[in-house]
Amino acid sequence: MTEELEAIEQESKPGNWKRVVLIVVGILILMSCCTAAVFFGAKMFTGVVQEGTAVGEVLQDFMVYMERKDTTQAEKLFSSRALRQMGENDLDEMLEGFNYALFDGFLNLEISQLNIKKAVNSNPNLPQGTIAEITGVVNYEKGYKGKIEAVLEKENGIWKIHMINVTVSPEKFEDFSEKLGRVEGPPYS
Repeated sequence: MTEELEAIEQESKPGNWKRVVLIVVGILILMSCCTAAVFFGAKMFTGVVQEGTAVGEVLQDFMVYMERKDTTQAEKLFSSRALRQMGENDLDEMLEGFNYALFDGFLNLEISQLNIKKAVNSNPNLPQGTIAEITGVVNYEKGYKGKIEAVLEKENGIWKIHMINVTVSPEKFEDFSEKLGRVEGPPYS
């Protein structure tokens, strides 16, 4: 019983209420920080998702235009920096012969990795400002898969292609070769 009385006396001492107030204030501050972190984290995640969607749409459009052999529209998706470095017929050459296998039967693409960052470089031929580096999977008819790698840069608030590389499996080339009526030898000979 004496221990209980001592505990009651300790609780009623003037210094203990300060400790309780500090604990309550600490809990409130911690809750506020957690709320802010969730809010800003969600806002940042939403921004990345929106940017990823916009980047994906540009690449999707490029593949569709190239499948349709519409190089005029495809060219509009490139940044002014990339266009300065491209030859006049580069896109047309991507559609000649077996190169067209990269676009034939295109269904859609899936971005598997997206890295958005700021870039500054003294080389005027490299992308500048806000850039997106992506890797992804290209899906084709008959279940074929390919790989896409691209670098885009924001130009006047719009994502534009700086560099794009599409690869497909040898089986897709063989199938394309048969489609063209060539059945002997590899498509690259």
